[in-house]
Amino acid sequence: MAAARRLFTEQVYRDVSVDAIAEAAGVTKGAFYYWFRDKADVARDVRHQLFDEATAQAVTTLPADGDVLAAIEAGFSRFLLALANLGDARAFLLETWRMPADDEGPFDQEHGVALVGGMLRGGIERGEVAPIDPDAVAVFLVGGCSELARYALESGRTAVAVEALRQVIESLRPTSSARRRPRASSPARR
Repeated sequence: MAAARRLFTEQVYRDVSVDAIAEAAGVTKGAFYYWFRDKADVARDVRHQLFDEATAQAVTTLPADGDVLAAIEAGFSRFLLALANLGDARAFLLETWRMPADDEGPFDQEHGVALVGGMLRGGIERGEVAPIDPDAVAVFLVGGCSELARYALESGRTAVAVEALRQVIESLRPTSSARRRPRASSPARR
């Protein structure tokens, strides 16, 4: 994995061969195929590793309490900034962005949607978030952050992506009149 990651970030992904990966790793081609089906298989693992590192940077620095929308914004923003700081790996991620997902890809997204949805649900119950379907908003935010990540990697305009995300998340705050209005139940319970 380390050899493949190094080659994928030093060269253009499409130009890296299985032979080159095996040689850089100091293993035979047969040993490579023992662990991976093909170059795309190891590339998916490298992508997961890069995204996991960016996600870990985003999640481990989140405050445990406080304003839920500020925490969601901070998490997504830190994720985008972590991707921007990947150096040469950014080109690899862009080149393989549309690579078919493996079994873990949908799980990763579903996990993110569940996490954000739960945070939104708690924010709605405390009156910090406008009463709106938290699951739908979570799908929108996670999908939007994914597309903003691609945009930021492609354009290099991470600050613009972070600001767009900030404005969308801020729009989820209840208006002052909505905060004073009693709610019968949260949308999640309807």
